[in-house]
Amino acid sequence: MAVHIIEPCGFPLDDKRIRQRSLDYGERVEMTRHASWEAFQHHRQQQGGRLVLVETDGPTSLYEYAFRTDDWLILGRESAGTPELVYQCSNAGVHIPMAPEIRSFNIVMAGAIALSEAMRQTRHAVIPS
Repeated sequence: MAVHIIEPCGFPLDDKRIRQRSLDYGERVEMTRHASWEAFQHHRQQQGGRLVLVETDGPTSLYEYAFRTDDWLILGRESAGTPELVYQCSNAGVHIPMAPEIRSFNIVMAGAIALSEAMRQTRHAVIPS
């Protein structure tokens, strides 16, 4: 599994913090940092696939969207939201259905929910034996 961080990143990602929070799973994740949105876009275009924006106002429910194995999930900054350029570059937008009294999930929770659903649909979920 790959995680791509696009600078400027909204939170510190030093090695010690990553190891502490990722427990046993950090070694299984390939992390790549991109110096800018343009650098990320160049990399993604070479790889192919759709850019799927996970956003509170996404037009399609996460559970109604048909994920593919080559999709790239992208989440904006919690504090500032998603820049207009990211909306323009996205191939699709999804939202996580929530109870009316819940405004939104934090970025880690939203990412985990979206990734879990994408993996379930594409049969990439890791299921203990």
